[in-house]
Amino acid sequence: RQWWGPVAADEAEGRALWGRLAMSARIARGRVPAGLTLVAPDYGRVTVRAGEPHVTLTGAPGELLLFMTGRQGAARVEAAGPADAVARTRDAALGI
Repeated sequence: RQWWGPVAADEAEGRALWGRLAMSARIARGRVPAGLTLVAPDYGRVTVRAGEPHVTLTGAPGELLLFMTGRQGAARVEAAGPADAVARTRDAALGI
């Protein structure tokens, strides 16, 4: 039996997490090693940093927030972009 995993947020929680994510993205901008856009279906998208190479992370607001606060290994997100840029982004010191 699995004791941990993603928890589905209701609409209000999702909106609250999405708001925190936008703030976290501004804080982490200088630590991101490549261009980065975060996409949460039904919530929106935020560009953390413009530039090339570019990585797009897609997931639920809570999962993206985990990623942006340094918990990349625990976050369940889909990453698209050049493999080396994705790897550098996953390994970046993003925690606050």
